[in-house]
Amino acid sequence: MDLQKMGKLIAELRREKGMTQKELAAQLNITDKAVSKWERGLSGPDISLLTPLADILEIRVSELLNGEKKISVGEEVEENLNNAITYTEKIVSQKNNKFRSICAGIFSISLFVAFIVCVICDYSISRQLSWSLYPISSMFFAWIVIFPLIRLPKNGVMVSLISLSLSIIPFFYVIDRLVKTSRYILPNGIRVSIISICFLWIIYGLFKFFQNRKLLALGISFILGSVTCLLINAVVSKVLLEPVVDIWDIVSCILLLSVGFFCCIKGWQKGNNSEGVQ
Repeated sequence: MDLQKMGKLIAELRREKGMTQKELAAQLNITDKAVSKWERGLSGPDISLLTPLADILEIRVSELLNGEKKISVGEEVEENLNNAITYTEKIVSQKNNKFRSICAGIFSISLFVAFIVCVICDYSISRQLSWSLYPISSMFFAWIVIFPLIRLPKNGVMVSLISLSLSIIPFFYVIDRLVKTSRYILPNGIRVSIISICFLWIIYGLFKFFQNRKLLALGISFILGSVTCLLINAVVSKVLLEPVVDIWDIVSCILLLSVGFFCCIKGWQKGNNSEGVQ
């Protein structure tokens, strides 16, 4: 397989269809850098992308692999090639799902064992459930948020964010009920959690919107992170009766802003350069 020929064919057909590298990358859910490397012959598409790429370019997979259009290939050979690719994609998908299932099972079993140990130790010492309710509620909260992230291959981040958004306030309510002597956990926990969850959803949206400019999304995230830290400090300072910012807060904000602007500039330059190559 000649990567140079394949890359030239991909670039030629992409231009014929009036698509940019970014548009082609978006349809394949990859970065425009990957498309640029294909077209320069530096690398080739992953086997799982051969069929969708061929469909977008309206050619056969055999033509894509050979880097030439209208190659005379028997229907049987073409069918066997497509079947082999489909089979390989299924095997890779099954292996990934199996690995995720194993990791999710280990995570769940570990939390369940920790749950049993806490209950046994607590009941053995005090003959009732007392301190164990804190780690039990925390473990249940962690399982709700982290399990989708491990188990789901595509929408795991979004499902985890939804789970976090829906369960964080009930979690603080449970902790507040357990710690009956504190009047600050629930109200301040709700304020801090709302600020943090909004920040996480904004980051998620940024990386979705700038999926081909992840460095730019990272830079904006760092900048917004400095603002989020100040908002959280403003909430916490009312409880601790301390100033909203101190020297370390100023240093951390300057650091976050510096890294953020640097990433934004680099991300913007790389995005413009990739468009120039097209």
